[in-house]
Amino acid sequence: MRPTLFILALALTATPALAADAPDVAEPFLKAIAYAQKRCVKVYGGGAGREHGYATGLVVSPDGLILTAQGIYLSEERVRVVLPDGSRHTAEVLRRSEPLQAALLKIDAATPDHFTLAAESPVDQGDWVLAVSNAFNVAGPEEPLSVNLGIVSLVADLEARHRTQDVPYEGEILLIDAITSNPGAPGGALVTADGRLAGMLGKLFQSTSTNTRINYAVPAPL
Repeated sequence: MRPTLFILALALTATPALAADAPDVAEPFLKAIAYAQKRCVKVYGGGAGREHGYATGLVVSPDGLILTAQGIYLSEERVRVVLPDGSRHTAEVLRRSEPLQAALLKIDAATPDHFTLAAESPVDQGDWVLAVSNAFNVAGPEEPLSVNLGIVSLVADLEARHRTQDVPYEGEILLIDAITSNPGAPGGALVTADGRLAGMLGKLFQSTSTNTRINYAVPAPL
């Protein structure tokens, strides 16, 4: 047998054993994903032009308070929220924060599974993080949300604009690598490898200095 063919045959026969011994890279994150999935909701409202009418929300209290990103889907005072169990609820927009580009919703339902907003950020530059969101609205009512794995590349201050319009958000953000700000992702959860809430996924912004898009999250303490 030629040396090249012998090496190839050896590699093919060894693959099952190597695969059996290989660690499951997803294993350390499974509990964090399950924890976050129970505390994230799908948000639906109005859309216009290139602005999509759906997003994600974070359950932040046991009595139906939901934090989400500001957007065209909140153009009316009431929007629809779908909980992880698939139940649908009408949500009232209680408060909007232009500086944080965030909004607080309220549904008339008990939400025992909820995030706790930390007083201090649980992440720093270089930490692994998970993003849980309704990206592209691909998940059905009872289906789990999309999950992406990334790294906090930088903790920095942001001055941004949304397309041609100025955005009043100016504050600290978590710049994240390998997690993109896709339609539906704003308002999603950025969690640590052990499930702690690190921040809320922000809207699609462009850097004022480089005119390039950035992917970021608003830190949970804000």
